[in-house]
Amino acid sequence: MRGHDARLVLANKAATTLWGAQWPVGLPMNDFLQQNSIRIFGNDGHELTTDQRATLRAVQNHETAHHHQEVIRHADGTALPVLVNAVALDAQVFNALPIDTPGIPTSADKESAAIVVHQDVTALKEAERMKDDFIGIAAHELRTPLAILKGFSQTLIVQTARGNGLELADWQTEALQSIDLATSRMVELIDDLLDATRLQAQHLEFYMEPNDISALARRVLTRQQVTTKKHSLSLLTPFEYLVVQIDPRRIEQVFNNLLNNAIKYSPAGGPITITIDSDTTEHMAL
Repeated sequence: MRGHDARLVLANKAATTLWGAQWPVGLPMNDFLQQNSIRIFGNDGHELTTDQRATLRAVQNHETAHHHQEVIRHADGTALPVLVNAVALDAQVFNALPIDTPGIPTSADKESAAIVVHQDVTALKEAERMKDDFIGIAAHELRTPLAILKGFSQTLIVQTARGNGLELADWQTEALQSIDLATSRMVELIDDLLDATRLQAQHLEFYMEPNDISALARRVLTRQQVTTKKHSLSLLTPFEYLVVQIDPRRIEQVFNNLLNNAIKYSPAGGPITITIDSDTTEHMAL
């Protein structure tokens, strides 16, 4: 590609198959796309503007793009997912064209250029879809036995506390509590796995609502404290309650991940503190 309007210099035979049309040498990119009713979309499904396309960013802004995801939609409606790698060059240094190349005006002025590689990733996208389907099915199937384990462990703990059935020894009660916590942790890990898949597919949604973040942090700390005897978990905040607009499930995930990492990477034990404050200027919790 050469020039501010990304005129074609040279393309291999695979380019015609990829674009679904023959791109004449010297024809600017936008003209080629318009003449062949080709549109370029981002991975999120929105059509890319001219300044968002990797090729034009390379020749216009001298940017280098690595593994930029685009979708080429042909005139017949078929779509082709591609990875675009564009390396910006100085055309005088590149010196790719003979002086008499048809359709390419010569100029003594420095002109931008770029080497652009489009890789068809249809097979890769299909593999990703199959992986996401497998994760979704596996997560759904795992929830059923975990729910049964958690339900029975909680029933034994509650019924014994109420005096129903034989009294459990301390080690038995502790074992049931460990089972209950372990199943809860497994459910959280499954949710994290599903969230990672949704995030990769840009389908992660947030459900914002007023919630007391201080109370939420205290609940998480109480639950996590049972998992460790070497660490002392505490909350440092000047607020008895602090109501903010959050997705409570996501914030609970954040607290859990922070505490799990703090416990994991301080095996010698010690104090672990969550600090919550507010910024009245920005109207946000810290």
